Amino acid sequence: MSLLALYAHPRYRILRQIVEWGLFGATVLLATFGLVRVIPTLLAIPVQQDFGAYYVAASLLNQDLPLYQWDTPLTDARLVEIPHTAYIYPPFLATVLRPLVLVSHPVAIRVWFGINIIAFVITMVILMRLFKLPWWMIGPIAGLSLLLPAVYDTWLLGQMSVLLTLLFALMLTWSVAPTQRKWQPYAVGILLGIAIVIKIYPIFLGLVYLAHRRFRTVLATGVTVLSAFLIGIGFGGGWQNTADWFTKVLPAASTMTPYPSNQSLRAVVARLFTSNEFQVPVLNKDNLLTILQPSIIESPALKTIVTTGAILLVFGVTVWVMWKPAPQAAATTFTLDFALGITLMLLLTPVVWDQYFVHLLIPLLLLGQVARRSSLYRLLVLGSMLLIALQRYWRYVLLYASSPLLMMTGLSCVVLLWLTLLRLRTHPLETPIPPFAETASGSTR
Repeated sequence: MSLLALYAHPRYRILRQIVEWGLFGATVLLATFGLVRVIPTLLAIPVQQDFGAYYVAASLLNQDLPLYQWDTPLTDARLVEIPHTAYIYPPFLATVLRPLVLVSHPVAIRVWFGINIIAFVITMVILMRLFKLPWWMIGPIAGLSLLLPAVYDTWLLGQMSVLLTLLFALMLTWSVAPTQRKWQPYAVGILLGIAIVIKIYPIFLGLVYLAHRRFRTVLATGVTVLSAFLIGIGFGGGWQNTADWFTKVLPAASTMTPYPSNQSLRAVVARLFTSNEFQVPVLNKDNLLTILQPSIIESPALKTIVTTGAILLVFGVTVWVMWKPAPQAAATTFTLDFALGITLMLLLTPVVWDQYFVHLLIPLLLLGQVARRSSLYRLLVLGSMLLIALQRYWRYVLLYASSPLLMMTGLSCVVLLWLTLLRLRTHPLETPIPPFAETASGSTR
């Protein structure tokens, strides 16, 4: 009998309760401490440096200036004073955000902050309806979701991650609707195309639609991506900005960085097999401390071998499982594959910052439905939640223990969810996963 099977044995019910409440308590404690520390900043409306990049880029378009001349100092004094990072998105996003430049930057950051808050609320409502959760649970679930560091990190930075999660929630809802209207596959494709143009990595979700033969959605996705780049050419500074994005920005943005907050598979393996030096903020973002992190085994060749093997393994297993017929209902299979696509996206994208983990709301709520009836899945979900809460504290850990083994809790969370979804996809439960219990007969494939 395996340890997991032994854990699920009725004889150990009290032990299970102690372990589960211990995991839950530790997660809530760590996550609450992280949230409390940033509440004053959130209440004061944060500076949102990433949104600053969007605002500056849209302003440059309004002044007919190039978007990607990062070495050229800004000449507009108003833009120089705006805290911002380098703009690395396609011209399409800056084009869409041009109306926001009509108001001052202090007003714009409040508008953007409000948009992100509203997007989070709408996302939670959509997911509650999708998984048919009782409405009395919206308070506890929204409260627990707020504890997810990726949620408030997105608000602090003014990032796009919550808005992308909203697009994913809409896509999944329309994809598994009991009655498919003619417009829905095309609407899903448009949403996926917009997500791909903004962040590139949602392209992994296209595998789900290919596996399920949703060819109208795939077609609409391709047309949307092409249209978005044409809009960028027509209204986003002409062909030169788009050419610069493809030749300068895209290669640079797809380059892996081993910085500890990067929790991609490639970054974690790189830290294991190469020594690195990091500039880490202490107390505040301007007080930087240089920390040398030694490798476990210094071997760039081994890093390449392990990285390549791990990527091929993860990609191959995921695609094989997605294409494999399943005995459960078509909606259940699609939802599991969609959640798998999200974990695949977070495993294989070269750069995965902490705020990207807001996309895990969908797999976590799905598996939460299963965990309510299975002690095994409850253990796995609670374990993944603890890991993602621990990821928030990587800076403090790095100051006192520089081992790369301690800089991989975010990746460990995603791997655990990926393995859990694979098990659920290949070993379905005897009773269907809510909300698909009423349509539990047979797959469409």
